[in-house]
Amino acid sequence: MSNINFLKLYLTCVIIWGHLQEHFFQPFRGDSPVLQKIGEHYSPLYAYAVEMFFIMSGYFFFHTLRNNKFNTIKDFCILKISRLWPAVAICVAAFAVIAAFDIVKFDKYRNFFLLLFLGDTAVSPQSGNVGVAWYTTNMFWAMLFYYFLIKNFNRGGG
Repeated sequence: MSNINFLKLYLTCVIIWGHLQEHFFQPFRGDSPVLQKIGEHYSPLYAYAVEMFFIMSGYFFFHTLRNNKFNTIKDFCILKISRLWPAVAICVAAFAVIAAFDIVKFDKYRNFFLLLFLGDTAVSPQSGNVGVAWYTTNMFWAMLFYYFLIKNFNRGGG
């Protein structure tokens, strides 16, 4: 595995663990000093992992755009949806299963818009209530916007 793929895998694992810690384990910490210490030491690592992951994603995204691999906006959308949607669908489905045990509340209407990449947009001003998939709608539309800018305003070739 190349170094960059290992780093992406590591950051992904840290972020997933951070989301689990934040949304599921934190409410059960109570007064446990051990669990409190774990949370205190893990929070900065989690925050840096999220920032590093976004920086790396942005770098690779713009590198991909500069190579002009996409002829049309349709090609670009198909690729991005095919890469993002399965992760969102798995998160929403897993959250629905957890909600079936009355551990959390599942908002099927808000999560439906999340599956269509319409959460936090003018169509649906609220994102779904699946904590680990909140950013996908915003990321999809931001990538689409930057794709449009680069394709229409980058006439100088560099």
